[in-house]
Parts: sequence; structure tokens; C-alpha cells
Amino acid sequence: MYNTMKKLENLVYITSREDCQAAIDKSGCVCKCCGGILTPIETIDNSNQPTYWSGCASCQRYDYGVKPIIHEIAHQLVTRRFYRAYHNEQPDETKDPIAFEYWLKSQIGGISAQVQDIIYLYKELCTISINI
Repeated sequence: MYNTMKKLENLVYITSREDCQAAIDKSGCVCKCCGGILTPIETIDNSNQPTYWSGCASCQRYDYGVKPIIHEIAHQLVTRRFYRAYHNEQPDETKDPIAFEYWLKSQIGGISAQVQDIIYLYKELCTISINI
């Protein structure tokens, strides 16, 4: 056990906790599913090297996030306009609140990605002059 711990102390991280946190702070993004804060999560990359990735501790997922306004738009589309990113059956909120919360966060996360794509395309198209 001691040798393993000693080895862990000398690991060189691909992305340090500080660098990951600085990138999160610079982005100003929130979790695309719950709207919560993003934090550095320690992990190992595909080449088996230690690193930190941005993620949401509440949702227990890696996530680069979205701007808060995108999350809010997605939240409103799901809760007020009944948009659905995934067409699985909606759990009953009173009978199974945990399943409902997971379903709701998943829907909001999926719609957040769509809203982000729409805004990106809108900005891109606004820079092109189209003659119809």
C-alpha cells in the first residue's frame, strides 16, 4: 500500500486541478443537465494518464457545460413547452421522484445541446448575406 501511495504522489497530471478550474472559471458555464456548478473531477485519460476533466458532482458526469442562459432556455422548453430530446416515457413525479428527476435532467441536457447548436448556427448564418 505504501509503495502505491508513493507512486501516486509523483504522478504528473496531463491537466492539473488548477488548470481545469481556471478553464471552468473562464468558460462561465454550468452543468447542461442541472444548471449546477462545474468542478474538476480527477480521472484517467485514454492513454492511462492521470488528469482532471470538467464535470458536475451533482449529476456525477463529465460535462463542459453550457452558458447559464442556454440551460435556462432548455429548462423552460422542457418544463413549459413540453420539448423532448428523448422520447422515453415520463415517470410519474409523485410515484417515483428520483426517476422523474433523472428523466427531467436528461431532457434538459439534451435540449441544452440543441439550443446551443441553434444559437451557433444562427450566429453563423447572420454573418452570411443570402440573396434569395
